[in-house]
Amino acid sequence: MSWLSSSELWTRYAAGERRFTSLDLTGLDLQGRKTVGLDLSGSDLARADLQYGDLTGLRLVGAAAERAYFTEALVDHLVGERAALGGAVFAGARGEGVRLSQASLEGVNARGVRWPGAVLARAALRGAIFAGADLKGADLRGAVAADADLAGADLSGADLRGAELTGARLSGANLRGARLERADLTGADLTGADLSEARAARALLSGARLSGADLTGADLSRTDLTGADLAEAVLIGTSLDGVSY
Repeated sequence: MSWLSSSELWTRYAAGERRFTSLDLTGLDLQGRKTVGLDLSGSDLARADLQYGDLTGLRLVGAAAERAYFTEALVDHLVGERAALGGAVFAGARGEGVRLSQASLEGVNARGVRWPGAVLARAALRGAIFAGADLKGADLRGAVAADADLAGADLSGADLRGAELTGARLSGANLRGARLERADLTGADLTGADLSEARAARALLSGARLSGADLTGADLSRTDLTGADLAEAVLIGTSLDGVSY
């Protein structure tokens, strides 16, 4: 894998080149730069600094970008399927059309990101921080987000079918109309969460904290609520057919 310096990449980008794939770009510094359509797929971007820039159309398919920095960057149409992004910092980043399915995002700091409609299906999100994030309508089917921090996140209308959220922090999260069928929320903290109209048939909620949660009109049929805390939860119109307590 050939190494390319930040200055050389920028010179070639300014000359019209956009494809810099399968290169050693460790420590790449493009902080505050505006790039459009930059393709870094398959490259090593460990500890790269891409903070505060305009990264519209950035491609990171299969890239290794552990501990890279994307703080407050514009990431419209970011494509990073199967990318290794463990420990990366995306805090405050914003973008539509983000696609990170099957990516490794374990331990990332994505606090307050605004990624409505993001595709994170089958992504590894163990221990990730998405507190206060805007993930409304996101696709998180089959994602592994055990022990993730999603407190106060907007997940309204999100698809979390089959997701693993054991021990996840979802207190105060907006899950209105979310799909949670067969999701594993064992031991999750859903204190004060809005689960109104959510569809959670056959979900695992044993030991979950649901005190003060709004479950108005939610479908909890055939869920496992063994040992769950439902103190002061709102259960108006909630379907509880076949529930295990």
